[in-house]
Amino acid sequence: MLCVFVDPLTGWVCGQQGTIVNTTNGGKTWTAQKSGVNADLESITFVNAQQGWAVGGMGTIIHTEDGGKTWIKQRSPIQSWLRSVTFADPLNGWASGDGGTIINTKDGGKTWVKQNSETNNEIMGISAASPNDVWAVGGGATLIYTSDGGQKWVSQRAPSGEAQGQSGIITNVYFTNTKVGAAVGGLGTLIGTTDGGEKWTSFPANVPQPNGMSAPLYGIHFYKTDHIWAVGDFGVILHSADAGKTWEVQDPGFGARLSSVWFVNEKEGWTVGASGMILHTTDGGKTWEVQTEPGGSNDLRSVFFRDANTGWVCGRAGTIMNTTDGGKTWKTQKSNTLFEMQSIAFSDDKNGWCTGDMGVTVRTKDGGLNWTPLSVGTVFKLNNVRFAGPKKGWLLGLMGTIQHTFNGGDSWITQGDGLGDMIELRKAFFLNEDKGWIVGQFGKSMQTDDGGMTWKPAPIFGGMDLNSVFFRDELHGWIVGSNGTYMYTTDGGKMWNLGSAGYFGNL
Repeated sequence: MLCVFVDPLTGWVCGQQGTIVNTTNGGKTWTAQKSGVNADLESITFVNAQQGWAVGGMGTIIHTEDGGKTWIKQRSPIQSWLRSVTFADPLNGWASGDGGTIINTKDGGKTWVKQNSETNNEIMGISAASPNDVWAVGGGATLIYTSDGGQKWVSQRAPSGEAQGQSGIITNVYFTNTKVGAAVGGLGTLIGTTDGGEKWTSFPANVPQPNGMSAPLYGIHFYKTDHIWAVGDFGVILHSADAGKTWEVQDPGFGARLSSVWFVNEKEGWTVGASGMILHTTDGGKTWEVQTEPGGSNDLRSVFFRDANTGWVCGRAGTIMNTTDGGKTWKTQKSNTLFEMQSIAFSDDKNGWCTGDMGVTVRTKDGGLNWTPLSVGTVFKLNNVRFAGPKKGWLLGLMGTIQHTFNGGDSWITQGDGLGDMIELRKAFFLNEDKGWIVGQFGKSMQTDDGGMTWKPAPIFGGMDLNSVFFRDELHGWIVGSNGTYMYTTDGGKMWNLGSAGYFGNL
């Protein structure tokens, strides 16, 4: 979710499945607007109370000229995911996203053209201070700048340091003018500049470490040049009243991820995050009030059933729940983490594993009565956990990560080094301890016949994102993905056939 305000009364929040909500009374009430799209919306910006843009999945760009009463889809030159949008004025704007994508418009979005960012890394945040001066940040410690509206992008040097070196991800950037800006990122990265990026320095913020390491930060905003707020995982809110020289930790009373923050003056601001939470302050962040309650199906990310009665689900803010009556009732289990959990699996009624953001993985040996953390050798987001029996298991996720255990999770080793091509792997399926498949972003697909000691590309063509794979037996299998992608095999994966699911959304 991301929020933007144009004055103390008027603001918007965007989110999953085309969600846009608007307030005209400072957040006392929020009204859903019809975006006209089903794609997840990652970013929204307004240049005044009438003109705004939002971007998201599959290159989606939508625009309003009446404060969101009507939204119209604009023609995008790309199909990859867009993560951020910024406008310097009603005409000049930029959007950024996966694979180094930067696109630009000079006519308010009537036409968008690609720009050469000189990187293939995901560009997660972009901020324009003028029609010429724009900064963008992302994976691989990407920090780039243009002084000519994007005709040429050049790298700027982020300060070396423990946080930047470990995380390698800068998630967001905000400039309040052509000289003063700040950026945030993984493992508490918080940096700033007062000379347009010629020199970046680390802020002495002392980012909280609720899980033993500095919380990742996702949102950053200035009011004028002195007041800065940054937000991130575990409900972390940081504030500086002196342009970053000193920082205080603010407590929102909410322990899950906060993804965006916006202040309209020194006192009044909003932050949004997991579970549709919108928080509001009128005293500069000393106290926060809830304007919407968390909840909804989007909170849950994964489900696993051992039989018709016994199952588990996991999701945001470390949520793990268990049922023993086929889902009639659910009981919360204590995961001992507040990270977003992406996948859960059990090898029997007692032994289970749950994994998620920042590589956080927990294990139970008693059906979930007690969950304990595991060190799995990565800090990248993990999308899937899969076990073939009580001992052999696999974890996979961002940056081509494949981690394998042969002793039930006591220790983990890296498999398939380089085969992931540094892209996101999304789902694994193993028929037994030897035979398995993995699928992921940009049509990535691999298979193994020796438990992952060696991986080879699966004979699949096309570049659509692949989201899930399943085999009924050694011959019959299915793969689904974006844009209604559906493939099947009847010979164990030697040949894959393209089918029609009759649906063109994300499968």
